[in-house]
Amino acid sequence: MEAIRKQATRLREQVAKQQQAVLKQFGASGYGGSDGVVTDEAEFHQHQRLEKLYISTRAAKHFQRDVVRGVEGYIVTGSKQVEIG
Repeated sequence: MEAIRKQATRLREQVAKQQQAVLKQFGASGYGGSDGVVTDEAEFHQHQRLEKLYISTRAAKHFQRDVVRGVEGYIVTGSKQVEIG
């Protein structure tokens, strides 16, 4: 069970790093800037790709969080059964 917890922790850290990388890319491309004007077609397409990446990364983070919560619940249930049995 400890191995499952370690794997869950690694998954959380990996997703956090991925999100930070995406946020850095958004910041570097001027996302959320005060002017809000996209000046170039290539920049517009890059912005769209980054936005899709951010959305998919966020969805993956939520999915992994749900998996981790389920596994943790399974561990708690198994531990209680061991204590009772």
